[in-house]
Amino acid sequence: MALDRRARRRLWGLAAAVVVLAGIGLAVILAALAPDPPTIALVGIQRSGSVRSDQLVNGFERAARELEFTAEQFFPTSDPPGELADMLDTNPDMVLVSFGFDFEQIFGESVSEVAARYPDTLFVGEDFEDLPASATTLVGPAPPNMLELSYRFEEGSFLVGAAAALTSETGQVGFVGAYPEHAERFRAGFEAGAVAVRDDITVQCRWLSFYPNAEAFEDPVLGRSAAEVVYDRGADVIYTAAGFTGTGTLTAATEGSTPIAHRWAIGVDVDQSIFAEPRERDHLLTSMVIRRDNAFRHVIGALLDGSLEPGSLELGMAEDVMEYSSAGGHLDPAVIERLDTLRADISNGVIVVPDVPAGRANECS
Repeated sequence: MALDRRARRRLWGLAAAVVVLAGIGLAVILAALAPDPPTIALVGIQRSGSVRSDQLVNGFERAARELEFTAEQFFPTSDPPGELADMLDTNPDMVLVSFGFDFEQIFGESVSEVAARYPDTLFVGEDFEDLPASATTLVGPAPPNMLELSYRFEEGSFLVGAAAALTSETGQVGFVGAYPEHAERFRAGFEAGAVAVRDDITVQCRWLSFYPNAEAFEDPVLGRSAAEVVYDRGADVIYTAAGFTGTGTLTAATEGSTPIAHRWAIGVDVDQSIFAEPRERDHLLTSMVIRRDNAFRHVIGALLDGSLEPGSLELGMAEDVMEYSSAGGHLDPAVIERLDTLRADISNGVIVVPDVPAGRANECS
């Protein structure tokens, strides 16, 4: 009887061992059959002290920590075209580029021309629509393996427009834009946000140029001159959508304020307080911030879950890509509470922000 019990125990032990070994073998087989994680390459973008570039790298590196893919950061050295070809010949699943990196000047071809030769790789170009028409980073129609990533600038602009109207003492706020083709969406959102929270608000408007012009983004003197015109018309808060030129608006606000008439400026793209001089920060009400790190994180996640398609993709508040800055502490707590309510309504689709001005603003001059 004892012998039978020992035999049964041995048989059960043997059966259990067989099951364990079978499970291990199955796991090994399934692991061998599982596809390799996709390879995603960040091309031509590295930390440089630029808030924009650093954001993109941060988003890529955060995605690499949180998601399962093989991450490559590619930046050319001595032979950019050859090095790029060698990298692309490894067949990465996706390549991320940004217009802030002059792709064609470095590699001798546009992104679209390179993408056409590597049809099995998805090329994601960040914010190409923000380029002046004379730029050649993206030439001709995008190939079918190209995704143009852009942003709903009007949504972030809506929030700072509301902040401007709720803060204004004169009942007049201003918008200064680089040129219509680039900045109409910024203008539309700013105007809509201002009138949404204050029926009696007047919106002044001024263009730095009426046609695509890269210099409109790089001339603080021009920005200051335009802002002074708008301030002199009665505006006490101005939002400038013209890149570095907007620092001229902050200078105009700082130099033109008096003890009884405080002037405010609103930054764009990044939190402008990072670059502002200490006395200028007293005149920076807020900034419309584009979270490009969250944009890259979103795109990578969409590739991995299978929802990403070539063509075009706009990201905004619902994807945590648009926000406003409260750095400096100049926004009243009641204003912040109102802005956060508006942000939630935009994210949830309760408010749909127009991307074309409704006509409430004075005609831009």
